[in-house]
Amino acid sequence: IDHQATVTLRVDSPAYIMGRALTFHLALRNLIVNAVKHSADPVRVDIDLESGDKWHRLTIRDDGPGIPRRLHDKVFECFYSGSKDSRKPGAGVGLHLVRRNIETLGGRTELESEEGAGCAFTLVLPAQSGDG
Repeated sequence: IDHQATVTLRVDSPAYIMGRALTFHLALRNLIVNAVKHSADPVRVDIDLESGDKWHRLTIRDDGPGIPRRLHDKVFECFYSGSKDSRKPGAGVGLHLVRRNIETLGGRTELESEEGAGCAFTLVLPAQSGDG
């Protein structure tokens, strides 16, 4: 399916974290796939990286249907799938794995969303110097 997706990446400066690249890549991939899957065409996903001395913040924003506040914690539970749309099936493990993977890297996952106003998932990761 062609979702006519546009993904924009904005980086203020290089950012390094310590950990397995695959662990990070799987979390990031899952958030991008979810953004594309749950948004109406044409899909727009914005990724912003703010690097810091102690923490880096990587935010993935979409213009999808959003998540009601009452479900913000629930969406990270294993096997919870908030989608009732049979055209967008899911096993309900993706966001659970995102949170677990980011915690494995020493970070945390934040969610900002309102129903009907898209989602912003932020991965907060510990900074590592570029020479280490």
